[in-house]
Amino acid sequence: MIPRFYWLMNQRVTWTLLQVVVAVLLDNFTQAADQEKQRKAAAKAKDEGRTPIVYAIDPLLSALAHFDTSEDLSKRINLLFRVLDDNDSDGLSFKELQSGLQKFRVSPPIKISRDDWDTMTLNGKYLNSHDEVDSERFEMVMRHQLKLYVQRQMANSMEQVGMDGPGQIGTIL
Repeated sequence: MIPRFYWLMNQRVTWTLLQVVVAVLLDNFTQAADQEKQRKAAAKAKDEGRTPIVYAIDPLLSALAHFDTSEDLSKRINLLFRVLDDNDSDGLSFKELQSGLQKFRVSPPIKISRDDWDTMTLNGKYLNSHDEVDSERFEMVMRHQLKLYVQRQMANSMEQVGMDGPGQIGTIL
C-alpha cells in the first residue's frame, strides 16, 4: 500500500510540475512574440522615416500616469517634489531636478537638459526669483507635462495603428 501511495503522489507532482513548465514556456513565447512585433514595428517606422516621439521625463510621466483621482495625482506630484527637493527649501532648481531624476531607477535613465528645463518651465514663467519652482508651480508643470505625455502616447498609438492597417483598434483610439 505504501509504495502505491508514493507512486500516486509522484504522478500528481509530475503532472503539476508539467503544467507549471508549460505555463512558463507559453508565457516566455508570448513575451518573445510581443517583443518581436514591437521590434518589427519600430524597424518599419524607422524605414519609413517615422519614429515615436519620446521626451526625457517620459519614464517618470509613465509612472505618474497611473493615478486614480485628481487628488491622488496631486499627492504623487507632491511626494515627487519632496523627494527631489534635496535641501528642503520648498524650491526646486534645475540642478536639484537634474540630480534627483538621475537617482531614479527607470529605463531609460532620465537625463534632463537645460533646454528640457526651459521647456518645462515655459522659459522661466513658472520660476521664482531664485530660479526655482515651488511645490504649487511644480504641480502645474507636472500636470502640463503629463497632459503632453498622454497626447504623445495617443499620437504614437495612432501611428502604430496606421502602420498595422485599419481596424477596430483605430476606431477605439
